[in-house]
Amino acid sequence: MNLKNMSIFFGNKKGKLDSFNNYSPINFTELLNNPKQILVILSSEFVEFIQSLRALSLLLHSYSNVSILISDKKNVFFLEKCFANLKYDYFIYDKTGIPPKIYSKYFDIIIILSKTLNKTLKYYLHKCSRSIKAGIREFEYPEIVNFISHSKNSLSFSVSFFNLVSSILGKEFDIDEFDVKIDISAANLSLSRNILVPFTQYSEGIFLLDISSGLNTTLFSENQISQINQHIRDRLNCNLVLFDWNVKRYEKLISRGNTSSLRLISENNLSLLTALLSNMKMIICPNSKLFHIAQLLKVKSIGVFLQDEKGSFYKSENSIEFVVKNFKLLPIKEIVNRIVESTIKSP
Repeated sequence: MNLKNMSIFFGNKKGKLDSFNNYSPINFTELLNNPKQILVILSSEFVEFIQSLRALSLLLHSYSNVSILISDKKNVFFLEKCFANLKYDYFIYDKTGIPPKIYSKYFDIIIILSKTLNKTLKYYLHKCSRSIKAGIREFEYPEIVNFISHSKNSLSFSVSFFNLVSSILGKEFDIDEFDVKIDISAANLSLSRNILVPFTQYSEGIFLLDISSGLNTTLFSENQISQINQHIRDRLNCNLVLFDWNVKRYEKLISRGNTSSLRLISENNLSLLTALLSNMKMIICPNSKLFHIAQLLKVKSIGVFLQDEKGSFYKSENSIEFVVKNFKLLPIKEIVNRIVESTIKSP
C-alpha cells in the first residue's frame, strides 16, 4: 500500500477510531466489588439447569440484588422449592423474546450458567456492551463473554458453574456448603405415603427403575428391564416400581406382560412426584431428568452413564456412578451387585 492509499485508508477509519478512543473501558474492579444489579441466565436444558443450582445458591447467599432469566415454567418449581428463603426475582423468556423488564434494566454483571444460548439471548447480550458478561470455559460463544473463570477445567459442569461464581466473588468456597435440597410440604409427604401403602410390605423398601430416556437417548430396553427386575427381586426383599415420562411406553410393557409394577405420577404434578420419589429406597436411572431430581431429594441413586456424560455427574454420598461404553450391552449382574452392596451398607 503506497502513502496516498494509506492516507485514504486511515482517513476513512478516522471517525471509527475517534469513536473507539472516546469509549471508556469497563471498570471491572468497581463492578465486581459493588454490582448494583446482577442477571443470571439459566440453561434451557434441564440437566444443565440442575447442575447450576449450587452456583446459584452461592450467588443468592452472597447478593440480594439478583434477577434470574429462566426459559421453562416447570423449572420455576425447583427455584421456588430450593430457594424459598432467599431473595431474588425471576423472569421467563421463550422463543418469542425476552421480557421487556429485562431490556429496561442495566445489569452490572450478567452470569451465564449454561453452555449455550439461543439467538434471542445472543442478540440481547451483544447489546449489553457495558456489562461484565461471565461464562465458563466450555461456553459455546466465547466472543460474547469478557469474564471467564480462571479455575482449572472440571469434568463436572456443577463444579465449573460453581467455580465461575467463586471467581466473580474473588474467593474460593466449599461447594458442599452450598448444597441444594428440595423442600417438600408435609401434606404432599403424607399423600405420597398413602399412595405407596400397597408397595411398602417389603423389608428392603421400594426401589424405582427409571425407564425414561437419558440425556443422549440412552434407554433401558424391555429385556434389560426384565433382567434388572428379576435379579433385584431374587436378591432383595423389595418392591421394584417403574417410572416413565412417556405413559405409552409403560402401557406397552404392561400389555406384553413384562412387568406388573406401578407407573408413578406424571410430571404435570411435580410437587407430588418429588414427594413420591423421596420415599424411594433407591433410584436406578440413565442420565435422565429423574436422576438429577433424585440428587436434590438426597435419595440414594445409581446413575448408569455413558463415558462422555461425566460432565453431567456430580459425585455425592447419595449417588453412585456406573459408567458403560455401550448402553445396549449393560452388565446387568454387575449393576445389580452395586445396588445390593449399596443397600446393605445404607442404614
